[in-house]
Amino acid sequence: MEQHQFACSIMSYDRMAQMTNSPDKDDRELDSVWTRFHDQKGQPETVTNVTHLECKSADCDIIFMLANDKMIGFRFSGPGL
Repeated sequence: MEQHQFACSIMSYDRMAQMTNSPDKDDRELDSVWTRFHDQKGQPETVTNVTHLECKSADCDIIFMLANDKMIGFRFSGPGL
């Protein structure tokens, strides 16, 4: 992403309380990933960390969301979309 002029930062959480206290409403809504995360075979998996990789450019913002280092989703916004 940085090769395409995005500035990237990482926010990592190792427990749900850190996300619940976040000022970002979307982070608070994602706290359910701690209790409802399933692996690719549909089996419940204990979540040990949740990470957000946030990449910003002049035209858009993209946030990649990971649980246990596996991508679980993303969201994007901005005038360039």
